[in-house]
Amino acid sequence: MEKDFLKSNQIDQHEVDAHKAKELKSYRILLLITVFIYPTFGYINTFIKHSESFQTFIERSSFSILIILALILSLKNDRIKNSFYYVISGFTFLGTLHLASIGLSFGYSFSHTLGMLIVLIGTSFIYKEIKHLGIYLLFNLIVVSISIIFSPKNELDNITAFIIFFAFYIVIYFAIQLRVKSINKIKGSEANMNALIENAEGIIWSINNDFNYIAYNKSYIEFAKNFTNEIPETHKLILDRQFEVTFHSKLKNAYELVFKGQNIFFEHTFQFNENEKHFSFSLSPITIDYTKIIGLTVFGNDITEKKKYEIELLKSKELAEHLVEAKERFLASMSHEIRTPLNGILGFTKVLLQNKDLSVEQKKQLDAIKSSGDILLVIINDILDLSKIEAGKLSLEETPIDLTAITRQAIDTFEVKADEKKIKIHQKTSESIPNMVLGDSVRISQILLNILSNAIKFTPENGAISVESSAEVTDSQKLKITIKIQDSGIGIPKDKIESIFEPFVQTSDDTARKYGGTGLGLSIVKKLVEMMNGSIRVESEIGEGTTFTISIILSNYTDFSKEIQSPIVEQNFNFNITETKILLAEDNHINQLLATTVLEQFGYKVTCAENGKIAVEIIEKEQFDIILMDLMMPEMDGYEATLMIRKMGNSIPIIALTADVTAVDIEKCYKVGMNDYVTKPFDPDNLNKKIALLINQK
Repeated sequence: MEKDFLKSNQIDQHEVDAHKAKELKSYRILLLITVFIYPTFGYINTFIKHSESFQTFIERSSFSILIILALILSLKNDRIKNSFYYVISGFTFLGTLHLASIGLSFGYSFSHTLGMLIVLIGTSFIYKEIKHLGIYLLFNLIVVSISIIFSPKNELDNITAFIIFFAFYIVIYFAIQLRVKSINKIKGSEANMNALIENAEGIIWSINNDFNYIAYNKSYIEFAKNFTNEIPETHKLILDRQFEVTFHSKLKNAYELVFKGQNIFFEHTFQFNENEKHFSFSLSPITIDYTKIIGLTVFGNDITEKKKYEIELLKSKELAEHLVEAKERFLASMSHEIRTPLNGILGFTKVLLQNKDLSVEQKKQLDAIKSSGDILLVIINDILDLSKIEAGKLSLEETPIDLTAITRQAIDTFEVKADEKKIKIHQKTSESIPNMVLGDSVRISQILLNILSNAIKFTPENGAISVESSAEVTDSQKLKITIKIQDSGIGIPKDKIESIFEPFVQTSDDTARKYGGTGLGLSIVKKLVEMMNGSIRVESEIGEGTTFTISIILSNYTDFSKEIQSPIVEQNFNFNITETKILLAEDNHINQLLATTVLEQFGYKVTCAENGKIAVEIIEKEQFDIILMDLMMPEMDGYEATLMIRKMGNSIPIIALTADVTAVDIEKCYKVGMNDYVTKPFDPDNLNKKIALLINQK
């Protein structure tokens, strides 16, 4: 680091010397132009017009020689070079006396007058300070006025010469006033800038066009001390040579761009006592009269803590993402592990319930098992749905659906429970509801089933439930579907209405114990409704019942060439079931037994394979009409087995029989070449219809 400082100091000292050398060079060029233009007029008059004597020409040349001598001395003598401004100023005073003496001796010819004016203008440019220029002009005015008064007549009479000089002095005077005004503006800007900077937070410094400090605050001094003990001084050349090389290079490039009118922002990392410090720097031009750039300001901020916070925030974000992924993996794994035995429980319960020799008590016990299994399945589905919604991984389909039929089907689902409690359910559909709309039938059914389930649950015997549907066209030519479900149940307390849509929340602990449930259903309903750009409103009175008003936005259906999405209809079996051979790839023996029992009851011939590898080997040797493929199996899973069967060129229909129900799993099933899927626990009739559909299509 120390070597970098030394290297940087050398670079910047060269820049300082180059800046001074450039300034001296501009002075020299200005004076050389002046001293060569001035005698030129004398040469013209002497040799062409013969209006001046040879002696006058010599006098003129002596002035030029005097100035050239000063320039040569400034190149050779370091003392004169370092005090060049004051040395050359002294020569301008001597030059004025010399030129005035020529006019006093020989009179004011046109060329002499014009030459003196050129010298006056040229020498005026070398004065940095306004007061120095004022003194020089006053001296010039007095000396020239005296010279004109007492000089002999020449080409110009004395009054004319005086008027010409006076006019030039007036012009220069006003030019000085403009410069003073400009400088005062700059000083005012600098003063304001200094006052603001001194009390401002952060590291701030400003410089002018000559790279001299205008102002800086205490934070900048402390910042600069990290590199060197040198302290900046106002109106002294900037100390950026003290910074380390990389930062200096960034600053230098930034300065150049800012002086061209750009705003620059960059960040830099410093190494302070083996500790990293991060800083941001913002550079902006300082302007007067809206256009003239007179300097720039640098704003620096220590963003070390911010960077640490960003790093911690990034780590927290990554951790949160890992936790979400872990949660999803856990839920998917638990879903699979729970659904697999639940498939056996519900499946065999349905098989046993078909036995006509059951006693009343046995049927009652089996119904209790089935009811418990159904409740457990609802809970699993609710947890998975809520997880998918919160992760933003639940998407809605938009297919043609019959909304009236879906509502009727949802009501029919609770027909048995409603009859048990002697609850009457009334459906009223407005004529404004079109025959078909575009929507997600599964999710709309889920909304209706959840609310109807609560209505049945919390409505006492001999109660009533009404379901009313209507539609209206919105401004965007969409359909606003309104479904009102009203019950005569126990009602909801006023202070609990807002919280019933929160996950795992119920009106009271007593409600959970008495009526059951997890409190997830309404939370899922609200999220699904909002996904359909809708809203849900609740009105309730204790003992008077509850009304849920659901509004969702759907698209009207106009393309009647497409098939309407509806529940699976009765399938025609255009094949001999008893001759149909099914290969069942399933590693769980209970599920093997269940699937075999159900399929054999329909009349199918079933062969079992305990994993995907065995299933592939059997397919190579024997012909089957269809395969039921479990996804998660040892040795070879269902995905890999399906890929191998398709690579063999075998187009046999394959149905995924799986406990994995995420959209990713379903998409993967189709991707590897499966034709359809059935989730566990499966409905025997649904499975049978899907088998028939695929075999008929062969």
